[in-house]
Parts: sequence; structure tokens; C-alpha cells
Amino acid sequence: MAEPGRFERLKTQVRKLRLPLLGLFILMLGLLLAILDMYFQQDRAARLQSESLLLSQTRDNALHLSLALERQMDAVQTAAAALSAFDDLQGVTARTTLRSYLGESELVSMWVADRDGFAQDPSGNTRDFSGSDIVNEALLGRAGWSAAWQDPSTGQVLFCACAPVRRAPNAPVSGAVVGMLTTERLCEIADLASFDTAGYVAATQPDGLVLYYSKSLGTRLAGHQNFWDYADPGSYVPEGDLRALMEAGDEGLFYYRSPYRGRVASCCVRIGIGDWYLFQDVPENVMMRGNLNFLLLLLQLAAKLLVCSFVLIFCLARYHRQREGAVEQAEASLQLTNQSLEIALTHATINLFLYDVYSRTLTAHQFTNDKGGPMVLENGPAQMVQRGAVAPQHASTFLGLFHQIKSGMPTVQADLLLRAVGRADYIWNRVILTTVFDKYRSATHAIVTFEDISEERRREEELAQRAHKDPLTGLYNREGLRARVNALRCSAGRPATGAFLLLDLDHFKEVNDTLGHPAGDRLLREAAHVLEGLCPEGGACARIGGDEFVLLAPGLGWQEAEELAGHVCRRIPLLAATLELRVPVGISVGVHVFECASAHLDAVYQEADVALYAAKRERGRWVATRGLNVAPSV
Repeated sequence: MAEPGRFERLKTQVRKLRLPLLGLFILMLGLLLAILDMYFQQDRAARLQSESLLLSQTRDNALHLSLALERQMDAVQTAAAALSAFDDLQGVTARTTLRSYLGESELVSMWVADRDGFAQDPSGNTRDFSGSDIVNEALLGRAGWSAAWQDPSTGQVLFCACAPVRRAPNAPVSGAVVGMLTTERLCEIADLASFDTAGYVAATQPDGLVLYYSKSLGTRLAGHQNFWDYADPGSYVPEGDLRALMEAGDEGLFYYRSPYRGRVASCCVRIGIGDWYLFQDVPENVMMRGNLNFLLLLLQLAAKLLVCSFVLIFCLARYHRQREGAVEQAEASLQLTNQSLEIALTHATINLFLYDVYSRTLTAHQFTNDKGGPMVLENGPAQMVQRGAVAPQHASTFLGLFHQIKSGMPTVQADLLLRAVGRADYIWNRVILTTVFDKYRSATHAIVTFEDISEERRREEELAQRAHKDPLTGLYNREGLRARVNALRCSAGRPATGAFLLLDLDHFKEVNDTLGHPAGDRLLREAAHVLEGLCPEGGACARIGGDEFVLLAPGLGWQEAEELAGHVCRRIPLLAATLELRVPVGISVGVHVFECASAHLDAVYQEADVALYAAKRERGRWVATRGLNVAPSV
């Protein structure tokens, strides 16, 4: 007779909970539909994102490979520039110079060819390049890369960079320097990243010769050097699709099926040198691996929601069975909340106080007194000022915040310098007071928070400092110079006059065109170092253009300013020998003396620019605006 009783009680419980159970069923159905919709949307989004990432990484790899090849071309051009000083390009001295540049480069070999295409390497080995198109192009004055070819004797894939040798930019070509690279060496110096360990990366030209291959693809090549026939032609690499992209000079992403790796996503982009292309692929299951993880997360979320639903049903059953226990549960929940609040206040990084408007006491629950209770400061704000917790310059502002609260302001805040008891240094804190009103809208209490913002202020000051500095030379930029001029004009102890020297490097473009931008950047940095050394105390140096500098010297008159310009004109040309530029370097200077009380950057710049224009006519001179008298040669 016990079993029917249990069955009846179960029926009664189900009848009471029929609405919650129906709601649970509808919730689960809606959750299932939502998970399926989220999965399919995530699948589409993840595919687009992965394809974009694959294409972006392929382009980055193409750029890195192009930069690696440009380094080799720079090495060849540097060697060509060094050999331009020799009359006999086949001589022992020329070969010795060539050997030194080869040792500094990453090239396999380096050759110097005369006008007839006859070439020698540093060891005296000879080679005939008269039939080489790229060498003939170099002998016509054009540098570039050759197409790759396979050496029949060694089986290696070779390609070379070639640069003309000439004594001056417009002089006839006297020969050419040829730098050789192999596929194996390029793989050593350009380690490109693949999408995954299962992905392949290869650089090739339209005839299929491989210029670069990743380690994972190297095992598949197995000694083959042609990209189109290295393994099961037509089954792994979609040769027709790739050839069509290469012939059209285009780039793209497509899918194909491999008997070894299943469906594969493939991307092909131009390297930017000749007609070379970079090919990169990754199996689709690897590319979409993150989407599977997302599905698992959704399933975990559904399981957690299901558990929560059953807990809710259980709570409802308890509510129906023990309604009288609601008050006890509420009290227990309130006690738990109070304990959580105390724990949160104890471990919070923001100090929190309760301010009583009438008694003017500050109570801190994070700190305890000798009796174990919360710390209470009688007449708290004034006591903090008297103890030196507030910086003297901010004491009135700190006390003013509490007066504003008493007058009915809902929220007030200020950034102030404060320090803890026993510490000597002040740190920036953000003090925020939030008013608590009674039912008559009268302020009774305030929640006071002290937040340490010293790191935030430090970052703001660092960003402001960067905005006024030139990243290459470390000098002031135009905005930084403007700030210095404005500060000089507004300074109470400013001198009567100041010197403004506007400087422009001569032959800077020739340095960039002949030796490259790295050499030009090095010249700018060294010139900036020289100007800083010549700058008087209290002055400032700035770079306001490509090769344009300013030297600001408060307190100087005409004679001192012109002497300073002379020192600059004598020191800067010495950099050509110091930096071994092989290009003459000079500087032209426009000198202007201005009144500090009315100094404005734009007006002073225009005056000095007139003098600089006059100095640039003959270069290596300084010109002062007083009469525009050109100084003698230095």
C-alpha cells in the first residue's frame, strides 16, 4: 500500500509544477534553436575571418620575403658603389674589396663584370655573363633581379641581383656587380611564418621553379625543384587555378581537395619583385579549429543553463513546500551580502570612506582601530590636512569638495596629490564624493573614494612628451618648438633678445639617392647630435622638416648668433668624413635675432627663412637678416 501513496504524492508535485515544467521545456527548445543559429552564424564569421587572416598573413610573408631580397640588393648596390672608385674592376684590390662585401652579406657568391660581360669572383674564378639579360640590363644602368634557373651540374636553383658600377650618378657604366642566391640560402635568411604546422609556404615563378619553401613543404618536395610536378601532378596543387592567377598578375584565395589533407584553403599573392609569387595554404579543418571550440563552449553554456533551470525548479518546489522559510532565507542572504561587501572593501584597490555631513567624521571599513572596529576620523577632512596627508597646494581644493557636498551637490571630484601616513612622497589620487540624500533631499552622508591615478598621470605626461619630440633624432618637432617659443614669450625672467637659426643640410638628397635612406637617417641623427652640442644652455634644437633644423638660443645678440652660425657651418661638413659618406655634406644657415617679449614662431620662422633662402644660393654659408650680409667662406 506504500507504493500508491508515493505515486499520488508524485502526481501532486507534478500538478503543482506543471507551469514551471512547461516553461522549462519552452526554454530548452528556444535554447537549442539559439545555439544552432549562433553556431551557423559563427561558422560563417569564422570562415570569413580565417580567410582574411590567411590572406593577410600571406601578404605579410610576401612583404618579409621582399624585404629579405631587398637586403641582398642593397648589399650588391653597396659593393657596386665601393668598386666605382677602382679603374681596374678585375684587379686584385677590387677583388679584395669585393670579398669583404661578400663576407658582410648573406649572398652565396659575388661577381664583378666588365663592359664585355666577363666576370670574376673574389677568388679569381671567371665566368661569362655576356649572354645574361639581367647583366646586360645592369650594363645599361638598370639594377634588378634575374629570373631563377636550375644549374644542370648541381641541380640547385639560382637567381641573382645585379647593379651597375659607375663613378658618379650620371657617369657611364664601367661594369656590374652580380650577387648570387640559391633556394637553400633564401630559406635560411627568410624564415616565413605559416598559418599552422600543417600549412605550406612556397615562393615560385610561373615556370614552377621554387625560390623558397617552408620546412613542412620541404619534406614533400623530396628533391624536386619544380612546383608543378613535385608530387602527383594535378591532384594536390590546382595548377590551372594558380597559373591563371599568375598569368593575370592577380592574387586570390580558393579551395581544392587534396588526397593527403582533405579540403585545403590556398592563397597566392605577388611578391613585388619580377613575376614571383608567394603560395600559402592550410587544411580547412585546421583553419576552422576555433569554430569547433566555440561549439563546445556553446554546449557547455547550454549544459550550465540546463543545470540552472533544474535548480530553479528545485527552488520553486522548495518554495511551495516551505513558504514559511522565506524570511530565514532572506536574512541569510542579507548576512551573506554584508560579509561579501566587507570582504570586497577589505581587498579593494580603491579606498572607500563614509562621510557624515553633520558630525564631519570619516569612517573607513578597510582600516581598523585598536579595538578591531572601523577606523573613525573626527573632523576627518580637516584632520587629514593637518596631518599632511594632502599636499599644501591642494588643501583648499580638498576641503572645498566637502563644502560642495554640504550645499547639495550630488557628485563632486578632483585630482589631488595625497600621501599615506608615514610616507614622504605624494601621489596623484582621484577623490570622488557621492552624496546620500534623505527623503527631504537633504545631504546626510557622502561616499568618499580615493583612487590611485599616478600611473594614469604618468602615461598622460609620457604621451604629451612624445607628441613634442621627433622620433628619429630625439629633438623637438615643430609643435615642441612652438611650445618652447610660447613658454619663452610668457616667462617672467625672459631675456630681451634671442637667436633663431634656421638650418638646411646641403646635398642631403644626394646622400639618400646614392647611399640609401639608412645613410640619410644616420646623417640626420649625427647632425642633430652636433647641433645639441653647440646649443647654448637654456636653448633648444628642433627638426621641423626632412633636412631642416632650428637652433633656438635665448639671450644671444647678433654677434653671438653669427658666431654660433659660423661654428655650425664649420662642424657639419666634417660629418661627411666621419660617416664615410663619399658625398660632400654642408649646411646653410639663416640667422635672425628677435625680441622675446613678442616672439611668435611663424613670424620668426618667416624672417629666418628669407635669410636661409639667400644662404642656399651658394650653400655652406650663413646669412643674417640684418642687411642680409653673406658671411665669408668657411
